[in-house]
Amino acid sequence: EREKAKQAELDRIEAERKAQEEELRRKTQAEEELIKKKMEELKLAEASQLKQLAMKKLEEEQKLLDARKKAEERALELEKKSQEKSAALRAKLEAEAKEQQEKMAAEEAEQARAKADFEAEKERLRLEREEQRKKKEEDERKE
Repeated sequence: EREKAKQAELDRIEAERKAQEEELRRKTQAEEELIKKKMEELKLAEASQLKQLAMKKLEEEQKLLDARKKAEERALELEKKSQEKSAALRAKLEAEAKEQQEKMAAEEAEQARAKADFEAEKERLRLEREEQRKKKEEDERKE
């Protein structure tokens, strides 16, 4: 159950990460379209002062876009590290489960061996009693 719960948590994290990636992609695409539109507006502007103001605004928006892209790359990098940690955790849990199964199998084998030893000792004692009984009968017959 713990493994299932942890797997469900990992799946939830993965779905959340994908949703965040999609949201970032949509925002980036919308911003890029907005920048393209503003670039076209700039081409149509006749006054040089208007062009200069528009260029400054575009440069600022490009800087913001670059900063957002860097932040997105950093977020993806952190998510990748998180996934690596999750994979390591999953591998650790699987190793622990395998170790537990091996331990249980070893315990079962030990119990089976102990039972076999007990049965062998029981049979030895039965044979010993049988031999003593036969010897006693032989001794009584001799008398």
